[in-house]
Amino acid sequence: MLTKTLKRVKLRGRIDTLVREQYLRDDLPCHSPVCGSCTSIQTQIPKSMQLEKDATHYVIPCLDVVTKYLEILELQDIKGIILLQSIASKVMQSYGRHFYDRVLNLCKDIRRGSIVFLNEICKDAYVPRLTSESLDEWIMKCCIKAAEYYADHLKRAIPIILVSENAEEYQSVIKHDAVKICSLKEYLETMWPGLDSALQLYESFTCALSAGSVKDLSKSYENYLPTEILEAGIKAGRFYKGYLRVNKHNALQEAFVTSSKSFIKDSGDIFICGMIDRNRAIHGDEVVVEMLPEQQWKSRSLHLVDNPYDAKENGVDVELAKSQAIPTGKIVGILDRRWRNYIATLPEEEESNSSSRKNERILVIPYDYRIPKIRIVTKQAEGIRNRRIVVRIDNWDKESQYPNGHLVQTLGEIGELETEIQCLLIEHDIFVGEFAQNLILELPSVSEVKPWKPDESEIKTRRDLRSSHLIFSIDPKGCEDVDDALSIKELPNGMLELGVHIADVTYFVQPLSSTDLEARSRSTSVYLPDRRYDMLPQVLSGNLCSLLGNVDRYAVSVLWELDSKCNVQNVWYGRTVINSRYKLCYEAAQDILFGATAEEMISEIPELQGLNKCDLNFRFQELSEALSKLYQIANIIRQSRLSEGGLELNSINMKFEIDHSFAAVITDVKSSKELAVHKTVAECMIFANHWVAKKISEAFPHHAVLRRHPNPREADLLEVQKLASSKGFTLNIHSNKELAASLEKAVNVNDPTFNQILRILTTQAMNQAVYFCTGNISSSEFYHYGLGLDKYTHFTSPIRRYADILVHRQLLAEAENSEANVKFDAGEMTDLCNHMNIKHRAAQDLEKAAQQIYLAYFFEDYSRQNSSPCLVDAIIYSLLTNGMLVFIPKYGIKGAVSLCNKDKKVAVVKEGVEWLEGQLTIKNSYLTVEASGMIQKYSIFDHVTLSVRVQKSRAHQHKIILDLVRNEPYASDLITLPDENIEMLPIKSETGSEEITKNVNENLLLPEAKTFNLYDFLENLRALTLIDYND
Repeated sequence: MLTKTLKRVKLRGRIDTLVREQYLRDDLPCHSPVCGSCTSIQTQIPKSMQLEKDATHYVIPCLDVVTKYLEILELQDIKGIILLQSIASKVMQSYGRHFYDRVLNLCKDIRRGSIVFLNEICKDAYVPRLTSESLDEWIMKCCIKAAEYYADHLKRAIPIILVSENAEEYQSVIKHDAVKICSLKEYLETMWPGLDSALQLYESFTCALSAGSVKDLSKSYENYLPTEILEAGIKAGRFYKGYLRVNKHNALQEAFVTSSKSFIKDSGDIFICGMIDRNRAIHGDEVVVEMLPEQQWKSRSLHLVDNPYDAKENGVDVELAKSQAIPTGKIVGILDRRWRNYIATLPEEEESNSSSRKNERILVIPYDYRIPKIRIVTKQAEGIRNRRIVVRIDNWDKESQYPNGHLVQTLGEIGELETEIQCLLIEHDIFVGEFAQNLILELPSVSEVKPWKPDESEIKTRRDLRSSHLIFSIDPKGCEDVDDALSIKELPNGMLELGVHIADVTYFVQPLSSTDLEARSRSTSVYLPDRRYDMLPQVLSGNLCSLLGNVDRYAVSVLWELDSKCNVQNVWYGRTVINSRYKLCYEAAQDILFGATAEEMISEIPELQGLNKCDLNFRFQELSEALSKLYQIANIIRQSRLSEGGLELNSINMKFEIDHSFAAVITDVKSSKELAVHKTVAECMIFANHWVAKKISEAFPHHAVLRRHPNPREADLLEVQKLASSKGFTLNIHSNKELAASLEKAVNVNDPTFNQILRILTTQAMNQAVYFCTGNISSSEFYHYGLGLDKYTHFTSPIRRYADILVHRQLLAEAENSEANVKFDAGEMTDLCNHMNIKHRAAQDLEKAAQQIYLAYFFEDYSRQNSSPCLVDAIIYSLLTNGMLVFIPKYGIKGAVSLCNKDKKVAVVKEGVEWLEGQLTIKNSYLTVEASGMIQKYSIFDHVTLSVRVQKSRAHQHKIILDLVRNEPYASDLITLPDENIEMLPIKSETGSEEITKNVNENLLLPEAKTFNLYDFLENLRALTLIDYND
């Protein structure tokens, strides 16, 4: 049906006529499984677009509920939501893209059983808008009409509930007796009586909405410019848009907006100085900035600050400790609010204003220094004062010093380990709840009595390698989620066959199943010092998918035929069934490579136990030869890759030894030692990832999932180059190949740690490696800078990374000539890649933050048990006006050491450290301390002895403080410093050149460093703080 609507609008004083054509359809599905009227249409609708099958009712939230109480609707328990197209359009128009996306996500998640109903084109639900009607009045009619349509269409088979805070107004209009209207509180109490979290959240919202705003500024913030002016200004180049990033070390004074335009000095960053120019923007918001005239540009502080909320600290006048002026602007508009849940803490009771307590208004302190204090209204103040809480920002009035928010959730006691870990999970937006029961029911039932076995009909469709190949895995001790296994085999034609066998997760995780959607949502497993949060249920990650020893498992294999020089002559990809003969740990594999005997290894390899001596010697010899061949092949492949520009960079992985018989008792912290076999396994995985990337990018040139590592910005590497030059070494940074060669030469014979630290700093200067869809960027940007490969992806860890599952589906679609599992277009795949990048980065940040918590526990216990702080050796890597930045190799800690205190006294080392009247000066590459006729100098890469202590914090994470003890190395740490020169076997390649003796796996090669901008650079290499020791 076609209707035409005429609308008269004024344009520049004229009356014009706008003609709209409205097509109404009578074949739109209702998306309900209980419908008997549109069955033929429903069968064509994917499961992801259907209402909840087991729903007891369907709910249609009205506009006021969607816009004011969206967090309640986002609760996973509330299902069967029918969201109207008219409401979604209004949200997009009035609340911005980010809020609109949150609303649509209610329906995109198949687990919610919710849909968007296209009421504006449905013939039986369409409501024409009268010229005298406001938009809100028309939307109200749309809600009523849609509810009546569903009640009639479904023949009252299921209750239809309209929810609005203006229930009385709706009640007077609704004529249909099958449609129930109620307030949100009534709805929650009636339909979800056991959902206490929803009712508590509702009460918190009610308090916040009824409290009103507070005017506590003598001069209000500026109004934001209208959207049309902002858009025109951006287009004309007058304004710049970007994301606000607050410096957590000086939160009240310093923030940056990263603009896509590098308009000055090869930097896309605009400095925002102070809260007035920040104009109520929150860290993460997408903002619009107006540049200030150059004479108004400001400089950021270059001194150490003890308190991120204070502009003057440590006895150094800010005006005397400035860098050069940098591009400066002010925020004139907000394009998108990126507000999220924030962990916060109430102030100490004596800090609370009595009148505020009486009025139930409280300023809570966010866990994240970058977020301003948030004013909430609550009746539970005394009950939650010593607990962590979750709050969310609602608004920020221009006459208020602080934003207004509401209480979302109450967590555990401050300082308890489980509470602190829960805080980190929420701060990084990582969900690790138990897997839903309907998800578990999708999976095979497994028990000790009835173990899972491969299906014979499935085996016939696969290549059977169980008896033809010696397959084994090499993993850390205690590893349960074994993603990969390896094989090496001599072929009749004289060539060698290298095999990489990866768990076939896609067999068990079907597209758009509950398991698949949950894995997609999590995107990655998360590893903390004492626990693991799996992406997949344990029955898959630790059993059915895991390539455990001596059990049959489904795999996806890549088999290469290699000639005598390890050139690839042929390659095969496909599904296989395998039986891993040995489940080795790295240490056992290393010992075998270095000549351990069968008798020495039998206790470490269960598969060798119980054999007679003849069989034992035969099988051990077979395994030893396979490992040796694999090692040689990996070395040759690696040498070839490095010759093309692959980099060898360093990072330090910390290993925590935890006594689980006591809560949070860390008995020791060590740097993980890299073994030769680590690089062997890593090189095989890199090789497989590279070849799979080539295959899927050829098969699906517009939507293959690859991983790229952009070239680092020259400005990033210039600072590392300056550090190297301070010791007389030259770094050539024009290409990865030249950088690798110059790093290899930068060896200080008097300081074996110099090269290690230089490589670590170079690693931190790298850009972030990211997933991407090939249809969105040119092929010239596919390159992986760190690995020196033209194409790369993640294929080898599908148990713990969702990206690998997508890659498996694409590879198998090509290998099996079927596109059944690759129905995503480039746009959908790009959205998935962006989601995976966010989750991957969040997991890395969470792991790092958790390590900081455990390190604080360790150092606190150390000081208590030894009645003195822990002493460490540290290496200076940056000099500031009142201190220095150091790196502690033993624990992988970066931090700041103050040489000037709040009383303007300087630190002088005698028998101990004394604070005396004096001065600090920086000249060339030296920081000089002068006091009482003494002169002491500090330079880049000098070693100093520090003490480590823990400074407890009520509102924030505990801090590790570094204090100077001596201006000379700490001898004990120099002796135990982890050696990065990995022991290697004296094996030569086919060309006769000795194999290079260092390598690390991809995670060590390429930590996901931040993309260069002024904020990030000063965060990472000039971490101006006494507070955060491991940025």
